[in-house]
Amino acid sequence: MKNLPSVAAVLILATLLGGISCISFTRPYKEIFSYQIVYDPPKVNGLPFKDVVVRITAFSVAPPFDKQKIIYSTGPNRLAIYEYHTWIANPGDMLSDLLIRDMIASDFYGAVVDLKSSIVPQYQLEGVVEQIYERTDGDVWWSVLRLRGLFFAYDDVGKHVLFQKVYRKEVQTAGHEPADIVAAMGEAAKAISAEVQQDINAAIATYERENRSHAHGDAH
Repeated sequence: MKNLPSVAAVLILATLLGGISCISFTRPYKEIFSYQIVYDPPKVNGLPFKDVVVRITAFSVAPPFDKQKIIYSTGPNRLAIYEYHTWIANPGDMLSDLLIRDMIASDFYGAVVDLKSSIVPQYQLEGVVEQIYERTDGDVWWSVLRLRGLFFAYDDVGKHVLFQKVYRKEVQTAGHEPADIVAAMGEAAKAISAEVQQDINAAIATYERENRSHAHGDAH
């Protein structure tokens, strides 16, 4: 009978350790879901410039939206985050990478590169993602994307600004789930990509034409 307390103590200790083990290795109650912005390259019209290299820098993100977690708004000046739903990468990086892919797909240019490339560009686009969030308007949800772009050419004296422009799109979501927000954000990004590409192509066409005209005039 003297052994009973020892046996009881062992049983209690084993039960406690078993409980701790279960707590330590159980998955978290709330799983974190990560999303990427996805869309097919838009079809755009433009002129080919096969001797031109365009560089797209990684877009920065305005401080209120420079977060991995997906942001939503329920009123003026009110922002909040979806605690368990995040972007898989920085939104600025995703959007600049997608624009590079889209411009390569257009096949208008000799090369479209990022800052890591050793190729010297004739033109460069810099961008700031000013807004990227979900806006709630009663029962209607919208994915909002706003991008500010600065496009310039490199010339003999340095940089020559060709345009600075703000692009903004709101796309209504199909439902009230994070996946619906992401899908609508992809549509907004696709529309902005098409506009940016058209502006870039038109700016290059004008700049190249003016340079050729000046060069021809100097020759005479």
